[in-house]
Amino acid sequence: MLRKLSHVLTAAVACCTPAPLPAMTAGCQALSVAEALQAAGTTPGFLLDAVHVAPFLGLALAAELPPLAMPDGVLVMAPRAAPLLVLLTRGSCVVGAFEIEREPVWRALRETIGPAV
Repeated sequence: MLRKLSHVLTAAVACCTPAPLPAMTAGCQALSVAEALQAAGTTPGFLLDAVHVAPFLGLALAAELPPLAMPDGVLVMAPRAAPLLVLLTRGSCVVGAFEIEREPVWRALRETIGPAV
């Protein structure tokens, strides 16, 4: 179901690209959004704005995985045949990360946004 990453992005990015993780950006406690996208390489990623934060924040809090700061965006990485990697963002920084299977995400989105999802 939901699994915490021991270090933000370390395990998840390793599944997506053989490149080493970039160094942390000054001003961010973890990686920046740009560094996360660069490290993910060709793995499809979807950057969502504040309107879509609630279902993802709810999933993180339900699993007792609070972000470092209140997120204002979400980056969802979708490696083929693997769990989704959800990165909670604030400004240009990643403030939380977790892996989750697709079904709980679709369910949370349907409950928040409606049956179009």
